[in-house]
Amino acid sequence: MVEVMAVLTRQDAPVGRKKVMTSSPVAQIAEAAGITTIKANKINEDVIEQLLKVQAELGVVVAFGSLFDDRALKLFKKGWLNVHYSLLPDWRGAAPVQNALIAGDKVTGVTLFKLDAGMDTGAMYSQVPTVIEPDETGADLLARLTGLGISALNEVLPAIASDIATLKQQLETDSARIAHKPTRESSRINFSRSAVQIENLVRGSNPEPMAWAELKDEPFRILEARAATGSNTVNDSELQKSNGQVWSDSSRILVQCAEGTVLELRVVQPASKKPMAATDWFRGLNEPERVTFK
Repeated sequence: MVEVMAVLTRQDAPVGRKKVMTSSPVAQIAEAAGITTIKANKINEDVIEQLLKVQAELGVVVAFGSLFDDRALKLFKKGWLNVHYSLLPDWRGAAPVQNALIAGDKVTGVTLFKLDAGMDTGAMYSQVPTVIEPDETGADLLARLTGLGISALNEVLPAIASDIATLKQQLETDSARIAHKPTRESSRINFSRSAVQIENLVRGSNPEPMAWAELKDEPFRILEARAATGSNTVNDSELQKSNGQVWSDSSRILVQCAEGTVLELRVVQPASKKPMAATDWFRGLNEPERVTFK
């Protein structure tokens, strides 16, 4: 049985329009359970002193977002175990889930590894691969990988506690990618790209930072969209449109993209509006035949 001695999580941050200082969900759960909670955005000398008092044997890290120095790495007898949402060494960095979706990857997974001074470079305890489902968003995939990570953690922790866990060095490869955190600008849609590439961007950017395009000089979020393929393919006469042009074929709202591809909009959020079905948005336009995204 594993005893949780303490929880380290980020400091309280302003949330919502009123900027109310709010504890992280991790802190809220830990405090409700009566677990010692340490709040910090990085491990400094003060945090190290607090962690030393905990007298734990192992630390478990999930998306803490800060590199550990040598003293922090040596805090615990058995070191730190990091739960990372990719198949390392691919997608090292802050946002592996979003980047895998945006890149159109078909497979991802969870890696449990021993933390070292590098960025996600430590020796591995285990890896759990999984196929990415066609309709998964960043939120969907993150939730599913969390479940896989919990299962893997429940298998590895007893082995570490019994000193029978084995470690395997990561195999370095030139094809490994870095998972930079998506920005608002990187999530802007360029309709000179193919519909599949835009669909991947929409899925990977949901729920943060959300894919968007410019419409009438205002940001327009696209929360859900699919490339029109197979039975959804439109006829050739409808493809003689400029990239970014929007039209309806009665049941669907379509946007012209590069290489003769077409994107179907499903859920959108115009500026200063709540999310809505794309069909409802388009139906309410005054001049729908003139709508073109920049």
